[in-house]
Amino acid sequence: MLKLIANKTKTLNVPTSWGETSTFLFQRIIKEWDMDKPIAERDRVKLFSIISGQDYTEVMESENYELQSLLDAVCAYVYYTDLPTDVKDKFMLKDKAVKIPKDLSGMTTGQAIQIRQRMDTVKDIRELISFACSVFIQPYFDGKTVNDRFKKATFDMERVRELEDEVLKMPITYTYPIGFFFLNRLNRSGMMPTRNYPLPRLTLWKRWLRSLLMRIDYSLFSILGSLMYLLRSSVLTRTRYIISLLT
Repeated sequence: MLKLIANKTKTLNVPTSWGETSTFLFQRIIKEWDMDKPIAERDRVKLFSIISGQDYTEVMESENYELQSLLDAVCAYVYYTDLPTDVKDKFMLKDKAVKIPKDLSGMTTGQAIQIRQRMDTVKDIRELISFACSVFIQPYFDGKTVNDRFKKATFDMERVRELEDEVLKMPITYTYPIGFFFLNRLNRSGMMPTRNYPLPRLTLWKRWLRSLLMRIDYSLFSILGSLMYLLRSSVLTRTRYIISLLT
């Protein structure tokens, strides 16, 4: 997390990577940041407002120079880094490891209907990451082993809501692979429409450039430092050491 001072008095703890971003925050970004608009029409101040939890008008009217200069850098990970998609064999939820099936053969009609109905209320399937995780995992999470054989529990929406409260707190890097995996599988099976507006992408060299800039200490974020970093990573290391001596 990056700590920023807003309006000279308020300290903001702002995520600077997907690993620091909760599933709840990710879904807010997808829902509120006009993902269906062209990149040029998307408001970076609005994105920062969502990420930091600060009022949009307050951020717009802030006279804090550091906030102005770092806003773009703080939001960079949303633009230029990808989320993992590899599904692990087990999903750890509330200190319990749940084995993840690789297909939808075990999904009940009730589970599919619940997801389909929720699908009608969103513009982008990624708003349902936490819901998809919870709906699919609940019968396995509540299941028991009887006579050396595992038996799934009955699908229970009350339990789904309880589990989703926990899933929303988890890093999106942990929940995205399984949630998006099942949503995509349902899409391909024709059970629900595809409404997936991708996150913005730039050319490979621009993404590489931004990923380098994001590593720079935010307190030293400047044009000179950025250019020196691009020349050679070892040059940046020596530059930081010199700056630390001078300060």
